[in-house]
Amino acid sequence: MTDEVAQLVLTDNEDQNDLIGTSRANAASLLPVHAMQIKYLVEQRGVNRELEALPSEKEIHRRTDAGIGLTSPELSTLMAHVKLGLKEQMLTTELPEQDVFASRLPQYFPTPLRERFTPEIRTHQLRREIVTTMLINDLVDTAGISYVFRITEDVGVGPIDAVRTYVATDAIFGVGHIWRRIRAASMPVAVSDRMTLDTRRLIDRAGRWLLNYRPQPLAVGAEINRFAAKVKALTPQMSEWLRGDDKAIVEKEAGEFASQGAPQDLAYRVAAGLYRYSLLDIIDIADITEIDPAEVADTYFALMDRLGTDGLLTAVSELPRRDRWHSLARLAIRDDIYSSLRSLCFDVLAVGEPDESGEEKIAEWEHISASRVERARRTLLEIQETGAKDLATLSVAARQIRRMTRTSARGSSS
Repeated sequence: MTDEVAQLVLTDNEDQNDLIGTSRANAASLLPVHAMQIKYLVEQRGVNRELEALPSEKEIHRRTDAGIGLTSPELSTLMAHVKLGLKEQMLTTELPEQDVFASRLPQYFPTPLRERFTPEIRTHQLRREIVTTMLINDLVDTAGISYVFRITEDVGVGPIDAVRTYVATDAIFGVGHIWRRIRAASMPVAVSDRMTLDTRRLIDRAGRWLLNYRPQPLAVGAEINRFAAKVKALTPQMSEWLRGDDKAIVEKEAGEFASQGAPQDLAYRVAAGLYRYSLLDIIDIADITEIDPAEVADTYFALMDRLGTDGLLTAVSELPRRDRWHSLARLAIRDDIYSSLRSLCFDVLAVGEPDESGEEKIAEWEHISASRVERARRTLLEIQETGAKDLATLSVAARQIRRMTRTSARGSSS
């Protein structure tokens, strides 16, 4: 078993090295978040900045002005404290005993032991510690050093809630499989970093959706059973539903990834990641309305194209994260846009016929709601023509889309 044990150990080291590499790639833009994380560790966990060689508040301000982020050693230190803290908190819960978490335990052991001693492995006296270590390493290495911190700050939940939603998101969207394929592909580092960071945006948005729309604490196994198979079935049809600028954006990015060595199917899946995120809303709307998910998807993506929401969402992502309040403002605008899309989809489906295309349903809805839609559209067109993409302008745009809706965004089905 020596070679396999060595490979298991080396894989852990490689995963952490990959994490530090991708963290370096956007360290400058995430400096405000990392600064808040360090402050939290100092105040809540007693971390000594000087002893740990973490930058002071004064040094962080200097780096902010200079446009540089944490260094690799600093990111490594931050990663270590994040993992240690999450493991400590996880061990105070019953999660390591639950099947959806404990099922990864055999993967810790080499194949001969798994084949001969599975019952003994499942009753190993250190099974809680092993499961916890595996899970937290996987979460941080895949979702990033700041994932749990940002989720807890943005949504107002605890770290364990963030762990739950990561496990659900991973299973629903096959994140781990995507991540392993990115790492296995022969591509320049800059491209693999970009694909990894794109995948993390999917993890972030899906995690927040599950926390905002599903009963809490999240029933991880139940949510996986509800969404995973449907997401897998709907994903191959994404290219049929996307239109206009949305389709062009995905195809352009997928082409760039493929030209740098990414397999075609992987390139498209990563490029379409943030559109795949919308499948959560689509499946939920289909369950509530008892309409075929494919019909809902066609209508939903036709609405995205009609309203030009992707351009707005991209502009929101480009807003600076100067402090916690700017981060929360970005998040509020993005949530407003997605929530309005969800509500509008209900409205359009209510007036459309099953055999109509998404565009035909939207045309009928616009005719019925002419005055409300026209007022909002004029403002959106004016915003588009000015090219303004600051916080104030995007807030107005989100509000105008919300004003098109007949009712407030529906909650999720239980």
